[in-house]
Amino acid sequence: MNTREQSRWKRWGKGGAAVLAGALALGAGWQALASAHEAAQLERSGRMVEVGTHRMHLHCTGRGSPTVVLESGATGGSSPWAWVQAELAQQTRVCSYDRSGMQWSEASPLPRTAANVSAELRTLLANAGEEGPFVLVGHSLGGIYARRFVADHPEDVAGLVLLDSSHPDQLDRLGDEARELQSAFTSILQASPWLAHVGLMRATDLFAAQAEGLPPAALAAAAHFVTQPGHLRTSAAELAHWDESMAQVRGAGPFGDLPLSVISAEKGDDAWLQLHREMASLSSRAHYRVIPEADHLSVVMRKDHAAAVAAAIGELLAVVRNGGEA
Repeated sequence: MNTREQSRWKRWGKGGAAVLAGALALGAGWQALASAHEAAQLERSGRMVEVGTHRMHLHCTGRGSPTVVLESGATGGSSPWAWVQAELAQQTRVCSYDRSGMQWSEASPLPRTAANVSAELRTLLANAGEEGPFVLVGHSLGGIYARRFVADHPEDVAGLVLLDSSHPDQLDRLGDEARELQSAFTSILQASPWLAHVGLMRATDLFAAQAEGLPPAALAAAAHFVTQPGHLRTSAAELAHWDESMAQVRGAGPFGDLPLSVISAEKGDDAWLQLHREMASLSSRAHYRVIPEADHLSVVMRKDHAAAVAAAIGELLAVVRNGGEA
């Protein structure tokens, strides 16, 4: 390559870098403007509660006891529970919340492990004046956190629902494909705060589509927060502590005669459903059921599937109110 050609390539390289920098700046500007506009339209449904180092968002509706506490899956928060919470509020008091650093909750200085999530939830409920014992409902990764809460605070738990829940041994039991998918999802989440900052999470709609089926206000909130760097950064941190959280739950249980409902989405594969059936052995008062036609997300996002889930939780509530007898 002669001197003239070298000079031409340098000019093109500088020009390309300038174009890229300009595009990223435009993307960041668009992200900031769109985020501000969306935030102005959103209405926070609950209240902010001091938990020591920061504040967390708690949304409680309905009346009665025991109070049901809803624990969301990875990248979730209170918004995905809209259908389930509306149904349950007709039967009892029910609370959804945002884990530290997610949706409306402020970030915590502690690592995002199951033990820390459990401790923060206990502080949140106590500081909010919510009285137990509670019925914990954990969806997906939230099932892991709910199991840790039961192990840490058995006196505060009247019942447990594991909704298409993660299993502490799933990556070993489900084979190489499951581990590869988990690794890919974790890598995407780790890059997502930067992608969100320059508007690419918004442009690709990468996670927002997962909230389809929710009522309008909940859908708007869920779609907004999966384009926000802080929410995504915490979501990535939770998965980065996956192994530690699973180890913290692996030895938790069995839970004696605690009323337990294990619920699967029908469209999971056989190995996934087998893990759920095994979870029913955690209690001598367990019931296993499958939600027909449901998948891992639709069990909470789709109104009819969420209604079926709420009905199953209602059956567990009846058991709890009857002193553990079906």
